[in-house]
Amino acid sequence: MNLTSVGDGEMSHVAAGWSFFNASDPRKALSESWRVLQPGGVLVASSWAETDWLRMLRTITKVDPACIPPSIPARWAKAESLASELEMAGYRDVTVHEVDVDIPFRWHESFVDTMMTKVTQMMTARQDLDEQQKALLAQYMTEEVRSLCSTEPGKLKAVSLVGVGVKGLFLPGPRTSNHGMR
Repeated sequence: MNLTSVGDGEMSHVAAGWSFFNASDPRKALSESWRVLQPGGVLVASSWAETDWLRMLRTITKVDPACIPPSIPARWAKAESLASELEMAGYRDVTVHEVDVDIPFRWHESFVDTMMTKVTQMMTARQDLDEQQKALLAQYMTEEVRSLCSTEPGKLKAVSLVGVGVKGLFLPGPRTSNHGMR
């Protein structure tokens, strides 16, 4: 996250949907957000807890056990860990909300095609597979989607973690806090 064009303390709010955990250096991205927020400014950052679609993407290991399936880093996949990340970056009054999410789809095969061709992590994970392996992966992913939801149209389940924190008056760094989880 490069916010060099934004001055220190210029923003009242920063909202980042499912982006910090994808950054090459999530803590640097949080620090940069802290820098551009004015004192009392609000950060909203989201991540995913376990989701049906991540289970589906893990089928890549059936095709090539050496492939690393897409995943959410552990420190971003639980409410308590996400809260700690925000606090270590200097945010106070941190709360993390667990929000149930439905991911609707019309047909199993079209959903799998979308996941294979539009989800960056999956595109990266499968880039070294040959065409036969990609076809086998699509088959495994379709079987997994059907096992998670047999109906068409259907929906997969997920839990989004939505963290909210306020820029404190002190520089970022580890400290204790009594944040609330909801």
